[in-house]
Amino acid sequence: MTIGGNTLADKQAKEVTYYGQSGEDPYAYNITRMDAHGGWVATAADLARFLVYIDKFPVRPDILTSASLTTMYTGSTANAGYGCGWAIAGDSYFHQGSLPGTATEQARLGNGFNFVILTNTRSFKANFDFALDQIFWKALAKNPTWATGDLFLK
Repeated sequence: MTIGGNTLADKQAKEVTYYGQSGEDPYAYNITRMDAHGGWVATAADLARFLVYIDKFPVRPDILTSASLTTMYTGSTANAGYGCGWAIAGDSYFHQGSLPGTATEQARLGNGFNFVILTNTRSFKANFDFALDQIFWKALAKNPTWATGDLFLK
């Protein structure tokens, strides 16, 4: 994982090309200044690896303390449905985001799953965020049994 560059010429060796919609220029933003709020470049696999270390599940030891995770995944008095960067839905936590040229979702679900969806464009169509989220749920419905081996071992 790394902080992205600002221009197409700054693109990492294996980084995708981003495509704007409706005249948007995904390379017109100061991405390097966004760093933690939208400037990261990572693969879905890298983000999934990261999620297993902050998911509060016992499969892998978390890298944050239990108290830090509780703070991160607890809503505030201003918004009970939003913690520190995570939308909260019962015992599931997720984050969606987009910039011109990208739309993403990462989730930690109470049913034991974590998932990551990354795209190199976004849409202004109504319900796009919902449709993006449904990619995982439709895959789970068609494949309720998943591999039990450790897919992160190299």
